[in-house]
Amino acid sequence: GEHEDLSTYPRDFNQDQRVCARAGADLIFHPEKEEMYAPDFSTYTEVENVSKGLCGKSRPTHFRGVCTVVSKLFHIVAHPDLIKIFSRETFAEWIKNNKSLAEDALLACKENKLCMEISSAGLRKPCQEIYPCRTLMEIAKDIDIPITFASDGHCVNTIAKNIGMLHEYAKEYGFTEQNYFENNTQITVAL
Repeated sequence: GEHEDLSTYPRDFNQDQRVCARAGADLIFHPEKEEMYAPDFSTYTEVENVSKGLCGKSRPTHFRGVCTVVSKLFHIVAHPDLIKIFSRETFAEWIKNNKSLAEDALLACKENKLCMEISSAGLRKPCQEIYPCRTLMEIAKDIDIPITFASDGHCVNTIAKNIGMLHEYAKEYGFTEQNYFENNTQITVAL
């Protein structure tokens, strides 16, 4: 908000590194402010309707800040089949009958040079499956979409959870490389 001082927010990168190391993380996304925002930075993502309600009234720049940060991170398509957490059977039927829509969506991702995230988050959901499903994995491999990995760890004990399982899942489809981003640059390494 207007009078909030981000420098007072608790940050303990050393502790974060220890937690990630114990969890088996290979990489930590931790850019410096200057990497995300150049001194002459002036491009923001505005969300007008949302900013008018909720806490937008008392924190008028909050949503602009959040959406600007998120838009800088959109090199990755995450959870393309998230809907299956609500009904695994319904999603399985839908994907079987709408494979061409999924292909079109993933082709659009490829054309925009996006990576597809393979995530263990679904293993903690009712669907009990890795994201994305096998059909999307096959399409992604067929059209050669680059991949990246995540655990969608919202708390310390889920950071990098089941990353080894994700690597094996990707290898089942013939993926041999993974991607990460540094200074807004995509870096490809062997899997």
